[in-house]
Amino acid sequence: MNRIKIIDRLAQGKLTRREYVEAMGLFGVTAAMLPATRKPARAEGDLLYFTWAGFEDPGLFPAYVEKWGLPEFSYYGDEYEGIEKLKAGFTADLCCPCIDVMPRWMTSGMQPIDESRLEYLDETCEAIRSPAAAFDKRERFFVPTYWGFSSFIYRTDLTDIQPEDESWTLLFDEKYKNRMATWDSTDAVIPVAARALGYEDDPYRPDGERL
Repeated sequence: MNRIKIIDRLAQGKLTRREYVEAMGLFGVTAAMLPATRKPARAEGDLLYFTWAGFEDPGLFPAYVEKWGLPEFSYYGDEYEGIEKLKAGFTADLCCPCIDVMPRWMTSGMQPIDESRLEYLDETCEAIRSPAAAFDKRERFFVPTYWGFSSFIYRTDLTDIQPEDESWTLLFDEKYKNRMATWDSTDAVIPVAARALGYEDDPYRPDGERL
């Protein structure tokens, strides 16, 4: 990465910890400077939301936008990049992690959430309101805001699948062997496979024999 690109990415707060260390080496600065990393300049009082690109859609938090307007945004390409960025000194007011990576996010210096300020928490589906990974020492660090993204799509012009046939078991139908692709993520693949195989008791934590 050349110096111009480094300066641009540094100004935008887009360098990972590893890239930051490499970049500082180019300028003769050692890793000992990392703890002094400063947060990006922004207007006093503006909320900074550290999230995925695309999650800046005001339709995701209309009540907040109506009262306060859009917050400031900063983005990460994947969660591990986001975690390392926070560890390197970047600060944000709110992050958007996924539940399966929460233990790692908690190592980045996150602060617990004040549940008394969560107006709609009790209206969240009980089954997902308080997953174990949302807490550390009985303090809440995570609030579910979206769920149910897992699904599958198929070409109606190339298959004879009917809506009433839709099931995760289609992933194991020999008819479609070598004609499918899936997300390369264990937190998505394992539960789906477990449900398709009938392991409904705890599809997220199958024992060794089931794996």
